[in-house]
Amino acid sequence: MSPDTPHREDALEPAVLEQAAEWMLRLHDGAGSEADRLACERWRNASPANARAWARVERLQDLFGQVPPAIALPVL
Repeated sequence: MSPDTPHREDALEPAVLEQAAEWMLRLHDGAGSEADRLACERWRNASPANARAWARVERLQDLFGQVPPAIALPVL
């Protein structure tokens, strides 16, 4: 197993990762409300898998934030 391959216990269902991504988009699209933030918090706290998926999406968001705009904008 390579360092980039998740361990079996870290594996997440694709649907859970999709939900985490949808929450991230909703909260960062400029239209997210306080009610959305609280609902996302409840979703994250509903299961360990949700919390792990959220952490993974946050790490990905942080990585995207490190890409210089001069490189990122033409790609988008």
